[in-house]
Amino acid sequence: MPIWRNLEQNKKLFNLAASSRPFIVFDTETTGLRKEDEIVEFAACKCMYKEGAFYITNTMHMYIKPSKPIPEEVTEINGLTNEFLGDKPTELEIFPIIKNFLGKNPVLGAYNSGFDVRMTKAMYARCGEVLELGGEIDFLKIARDIFCEQKMKDHKLSTIANTYGVDEGIEFHSAMDDVRVLIRVINAMMNDIKENGIIKTQLIPVTVHKLNYYEGYRGNSRIYAITSAGPIYYDLRNDKWMPNDDRVCMESLDMDSIEKQVFRLAGASDYKELRKLCREGALIMKGA
Repeated sequence: MPIWRNLEQNKKLFNLAASSRPFIVFDTETTGLRKEDEIVEFAACKCMYKEGAFYITNTMHMYIKPSKPIPEEVTEINGLTNEFLGDKPTELEIFPIIKNFLGKNPVLGAYNSGFDVRMTKAMYARCGEVLELGGEIDFLKIARDIFCEQKMKDHKLSTIANTYGVDEGIEFHSAMDDVRVLIRVINAMMNDIKENGIIKTQLIPVTVHKLNYYEGYRGNSRIYAITSAGPIYYDLRNDKWMPNDDRVCMESLDMDSIEKQVFRLAGASDYKELRKLCREGALIMKGA
């Protein structure tokens, strides 16, 4: 069935390349997945876009001694032991170096960036600071966009890197190696998006008459849009637009215009606010 993803992250990547602004790709290894867990490995590369690719201009790689022992099950994943981390600098000792490297209002990119950004903001907070971002790009979302029509066993960084053939010499779950291979993947993604025309202008103008939110079951929530071309819906879990039936041809719709009309009807500025309205029950029925 034809789909249309919002391609928000893809557009951010192209805008970043066009701006020639420094960009930081980073990765963390942590003591766990909870907000109170700590970063034990922090790796980052500053990049600039030149002649069709992102190039590394500076790197930083730090191990950090946690305030509590790292669990055995975490060690099994990232290979970092309490013995190895025992003589490393503490978070408070390392923080000024990380803060100086990231700079003010950095543009950050990561694979599943929400997690790494959340953990980094928590570290800033523990050190009495606030991390304000100049931008954030989640390359996991871009990978899902690019490979949305292909049957993949998963969308892990290792799988995507292997699919592109750029995983040679990489030890995954090593933060520095994950950053280096992600930059290879980013450049492959840029070429993929350009060559296959993933970002393209749609042709048929469409009027959105009404919105209706359907909560769904086990998180399968949808926002239905009744349009002049027929009904379509936004799948919140999978972050994509789909036709309600096969009479609607998604490839021919001006989806950029539809997005703007949906945001205007809902009273939201972007997808983040749209999801928030749904969670709060504020988007029941909108429109004429």
